[in-house]
Amino acid sequence: MNKLDKNKQIERPKVEPLGDIRIAEARGFLEQMKKDTSEAITKIRSNTDAAENQRRIQEEKMKKERAAAIQNEVITSHKKNVEIDWNWQELEEKEDCEELAKDIEVQKGECKAIIDQKDNLIRMFMEQLKMKDEEYVKSLKRQNDDIDELIKAMRKQFNDMRQDYADQLNNIEKAFNDERDQILEKNSNEIKSLFDEHRKLEEHFQRKRAEDEENYAKQLEDLRSKDANDQAEQKIKLEKEMQILEKCMEDMKAVYRLNEEKLEFNHKVLKEREKVNSNTISGLKNKDRRNKDILRTVKDKFETQSKNYQKENIKLTEDYKKFTKQFKELQNKFKRFEKSDENRFNEIWTMNENEVRALINKIIQADRVIHMQQLGIPWQPPTDPIFGFTDANQASGGAGGSQMGPNTSIMDSSKHGMSKSEFVDDQSVATGQQYDYKVSIQRIKNVFNLLITECPFLIDDKAMMESMNKPIKEQFTIQIDSIRKSLGIDNMDDVELLVLTFFEFSDRKKQERTQMEDEEEHLSQQQQLQLQQEGSKKATKKLEENNNRKMSDYGDGNQDDQQNPQQEKNEDDDQLMTDMDEVVDILKEFHKRREERANNAELLGNPRMKKRSNFETEEQKKERVKREERIFWEKMTTVLNEQKLSVWRALDKALSRYYSLLVERQNLIEETGLLNQQNEELKTLLNQYLQAGVNHELHVPPTQVIRLDI
Repeated sequence: MNKLDKNKQIERPKVEPLGDIRIAEARGFLEQMKKDTSEAITKIRSNTDAAENQRRIQEEKMKKERAAAIQNEVITSHKKNVEIDWNWQELEEKEDCEELAKDIEVQKGECKAIIDQKDNLIRMFMEQLKMKDEEYVKSLKRQNDDIDELIKAMRKQFNDMRQDYADQLNNIEKAFNDERDQILEKNSNEIKSLFDEHRKLEEHFQRKRAEDEENYAKQLEDLRSKDANDQAEQKIKLEKEMQILEKCMEDMKAVYRLNEEKLEFNHKVLKEREKVNSNTISGLKNKDRRNKDILRTVKDKFETQSKNYQKENIKLTEDYKKFTKQFKELQNKFKRFEKSDENRFNEIWTMNENEVRALINKIIQADRVIHMQQLGIPWQPPTDPIFGFTDANQASGGAGGSQMGPNTSIMDSSKHGMSKSEFVDDQSVATGQQYDYKVSIQRIKNVFNLLITECPFLIDDKAMMESMNKPIKEQFTIQIDSIRKSLGIDNMDDVELLVLTFFEFSDRKKQERTQMEDEEEHLSQQQQLQLQQEGSKKATKKLEENNNRKMSDYGDGNQDDQQNPQQEKNEDDDQLMTDMDEVVDILKEFHKRREERANNAELLGNPRMKKRSNFETEEQKKERVKREERIFWEKMTTVLNEQKLSVWRALDKALSRYYSLLVERQNLIEETGLLNQQNEELKTLLNQYLQAGVNHELHVPPTQVIRLDI
């Protein structure tokens, strides 16, 4: 009997979304209509602006003409006034009355001419003012006409838009009704298929139930016969268990009786303790009364002493103010002495450091001589930048051993008086002026482009306003600075950590994508192999179309990558593959890693990695300065590492033995020379003794007894 598949899925025919298509078309039509109406309104406004611009140009021209007229009138009137004043002075000198009257009439005529000229200018300005009033009235009327025309156009456009919206809404409703009819028809077909499936399942379950009932009846009969045989054995077993339980019950009764006697005894003990506790409570109450009396007395004493203390406090406050004033004066003196002590300390520091550096130079030169001349092996200079040993020093062979290089010398006058932590930072800057980027510039640009696109909330409003109407490069720089401030990035180490965090997520995505492509390629190869075995040309053609469709989905970039594999590899390495939803998670991971790195740096005491607190106390600052000074001098003592020290010790031992051997040889040579000298002297004496005349008188001369090689 074949079993029906419960997980069988019914194919559902796809329904074309007519409503969505119609909505998209309606939106496009309405957007175009809005654009046309906006252009019409904009045209009216532009015409009005052009007319106003022309009017302002004309007004400016007339304003310049009026200013020129006023200027000319001022100049001419000033000249005439000067001439009239000169004529009045001449009139005061005249004595003839007729001539004086005639000249006065002439002066009046000239003054009247000046007044008439000014009146003409005033009259012209009044006429222009009247024309301006008339022009203002005309402008108001023209503006009113433009507004009426604009309102009329707006009403017409509103009516047209409302009608278009109604038409589009009816069309959308009709499209949704058609789509609803299709869905209802599809659902009815689907329900019929489901009912057929349900009927088949019911028939299957009925047949299965009949078979199960027959099996269960047979099993029940077998169980009945088996239980009838086991019942006697079970009865005997239960009787034995009952006897055991009765015995246990007797034991429990004895235990309960014993516990009852114990509880009665404990009850009596508790009653006696209750009596003792009542006596203790009465004693504590009496003690409480006595303590209250003592408290009252102490309060009175406290009030009395409080008044005395207040008086004493006032006196002490005055003393405190006086001492505070003296302390401030003493503090000012202390600052002056501290400054002088600091200058003296810096001078002593510089002197000691010069001596130490001179000694270090001697040690380095001695180490170089030992390696290169004594041992004949390559010599490596100290690698620590605090010693300031550069390639130039190595090339010069130490000729000028006291000159360690301008970047590392603390003897420079610009570094006198600075803290040793600043010196350590300055050493790190001097030895690493050109930063060695661990990531490429293209990767950094890609990460910040992604942050600008996906996280605009990191850019503050001020930066957005500054970047407007500026070149793209300056906009990019301003936005990067704003994002860097928002994320708290203040050095290249944080930038590298941010870029590495983004590209770790991107590499993970690329690996997943590569794995999916490999799986699809493996699946397509299996299908192609199967189709080749079947020999179906039609299926092979269909598979090739599917492969072409998949390749086209990856875009034209893959075709370009196939043409240029090296370029594809470089671009893929610098390309970010990150979803928009993952950017915030990546930033959280970046902050987490940066905090972990700062904590580790603080534990390790690395001054270049950890950030110093802006709220460092004076004691902490002094402690940090002392620690950095100690580290500085300890580093000065590490000019020779353990390996070089072992070489020096071995060389010292070997040279000591060699010196001892030479001294021993010198002593032996001296002893040998002394013995040779004594031997010569003895030979000379022996020859004298042998050649003496007394030997001839002897019966046996010594020459016959001994044989000497003289």
